Amino acid sequence: MAKQPKFRYFAYHDGHDPTYLRIGNLALDFEHPKDHRPYYYDASTDLFGIPPWATKDARTNCVIIHQHGRVLGFDVGASNLLDLGVSNDKNTVELISGKTGSMVELIEPHEYFENVILKSEKAQKWLQTRLTVSNDFSSRVKSAVRPTPKVWLLTGLYLMSDVSQRLFTTNSSTHKAALQAPIPDPSGISALAGVNVGGSVSSKSSEGLATGADIKQEKVWAAQWQRVRVKKVVKEKWEDALKNEIRLLETFSLTTVRGAKTVPTNEGVQLDLGGADEDLESEDEGLDEEDWAEFDEEVEELETNLQEQEE
Repeated sequence: MAKQPKFRYFAYHDGHDPTYLRIGNLALDFEHPKDHRPYYYDASTDLFGIPPWATKDARTNCVIIHQHGRVLGFDVGASNLLDLGVSNDKNTVELISGKTGSMVELIEPHEYFENVILKSEKAQKWLQTRLTVSNDFSSRVKSAVRPTPKVWLLTGLYLMSDVSQRLFTTNSSTHKAALQAPIPDPSGISALAGVNVGGSVSSKSSEGLATGADIKQEKVWAAQWQRVRVKKVVKEKWEDALKNEIRLLETFSLTTVRGAKTVPTNEGVQLDLGGADEDLESEDEGLDEEDWAEFDEEVEELETNLQEQEE
C-alpha cells in the first residue's frame, strides 16, 4: 500500500510541467500556480542528498480521484469500485490514472522553509514585495477588512506518466448520486472499464457521460500546498530580527513622490508554516479580478522601483 499524504493535495485538470511546478515554489493562488508571478524555486538544493530533505517513491497503476480540484482519494486498489457521493451542484468527478508515477514530499516542511527558502535572497525579496503590498492593501480601507492574497509553499508533488484522464458527469437531479466506475488497470489505461471517450457509465441513480484524454509525458497532476502564516511585528532594531522575520518596505501613497527611494519601515512580518488543520480552502477569500489586477500592478511597480535603486 502506497504511503498516504499527511496534508491535503489539490488536483489539476490540466497537468503541469514539473520543470516549473516543483518543491519550494511559493504562490499566491494554489489553484492556478502559474498566475500572479509566483516564485519558482531554482532547485539548487539537492532534495535527496545526505541528509535528505524529501522522499520520493515509485508507483504503478496510479490513481487520483478529485472533484473540482478537491482530492477524494489516491491509489484506490485496482479491484475496487469508485463509489463517491456527488452533490447535484458539483456533479462532475474526474479520475486520472497513470501507468507509472511517484509522490515527492518534504520530510520536515517547517525546517526546509526556515533553512532553505528563507535563506534564499530571491525568495526573501519575493516575500518582502508581496507582503509589503498586501499589508498596504489591507490598511487602506478603514471601514472594513479588505481581502488580501495568502502565500502558499509547495511541499509535495504527485507525478504521473502515460495518463488516462476521464471526467464522469451524472445527470441526476437528486441531492446525491453515487457514481460507480471500476478503477483502471495498467493494461486498460486507454479506456476506463471499456468506456471510451464520450461513452456512457452507469450510476446508481442516473446515467453519466465519460469524457477525457490520454497524455503520455510526465506531468504534475496534484500538489500539496501548506499555507505560510503571517504575523505582523514591529521592531525598533531590525538587526536583531529572527530568521523567520522579514522587514516590510514603504509603499507609494498620496503623499509619496514618485521615484522617491523605497526604504524599510519598522513594520515587518513573522512567518511560519500552517498545520494540517488548515485545509485548502479558497485561496483568495473574495479577491475579484479588479483586486488581483491592482495587487499585481503594485507589486510590479514596487519591484521596478527596487531594481532602479540597485542600478
